Amino acid sequence: VPRKWKQDPKLARWVNTQRYQYNQLRKGKPSSLLPEQIHKLESIGFQWRILGGRSIVNWDERYKQLCMYREEYGDCNVPRKWKQDPKLARWVNTQRYQYNQLRKGKPSSLLPEQIQKLESIGFQWTILGGGARSIVSWDERYKQ
Repeated sequence: VPRKWKQDPKLARWVNTQRYQYNQLRKGKPSSLLPEQIHKLESIGFQWRILGGRSIVNWDERYKQLCMYREEYGDCNVPRKWKQDPKLARWVNTQRYQYNQLRKGKPSSLLPEQIQKLESIGFQWTILGGGARSIVSWDERYKQ
């Protein structure tokens, strides 16, 4: 639903409110949006963020991409600068950052159920060297 939907302005306002409340929750601020309401909205494909009329891929979609990566490579260690899918690489890095924020007692957008889902597929919160596939020889790194 667009921000200013002329066909149903009341629905547009309500949708905007849901997005606002969700963003407040992600920032660790008070929100009136309940977890079961989030689940209901996501179950119908609700998009939390819209940019220029395009929806942004939601958490569950990226999670599914990570599961596909795991099937192919045997782990969840997506290299930080993975050229095959830089958006997935950025998302994985963001999950680790948000988890570290949470551990430090700072606001985080990562929800407990998301942590549980990631851990259930063997997601590692800390990786030395940026992941197995990012390890390159000394000569290769020197050439870069």
